[in-house]
Amino acid sequence: MNEPLRELEEQYFFLRRNFEEIFEACQTEEQRNELRRRFATARRNYWGSINKQFNESSAEVEDLLREMKRAKERIEDALEDLQQISQILGVITAAVQVGSALAALGV
Repeated sequence: MNEPLRELEEQYFFLRRNFEEIFEACQTEEQRNELRRRFATARRNYWGSINKQFNESSAEVEDLLREMKRAKERIEDALEDLQQISQILGVITAAVQVGSALAALGV
């Protein structure tokens, strides 16, 4: 498995493992819907990239891979305080957007 696909896989499965805990921390239906949308996007990014090829030596891919790793760390840090669900959803949104940008580079 190439590194971009591995990062997309890690993001999707990380969100999948933590989905229930984050979902329960959501205080409104809007927050729950936001989480569902981000989870679905992460799933689509991963499954849609399985047969794609990535130019791993591309500067853009390398930058996005570094950002994916930082985004995962930010999500892990944010999950330490589930009382800040709005902040957690913002971090997840940003991370999934990076994943979407990475997935878009595959051909």
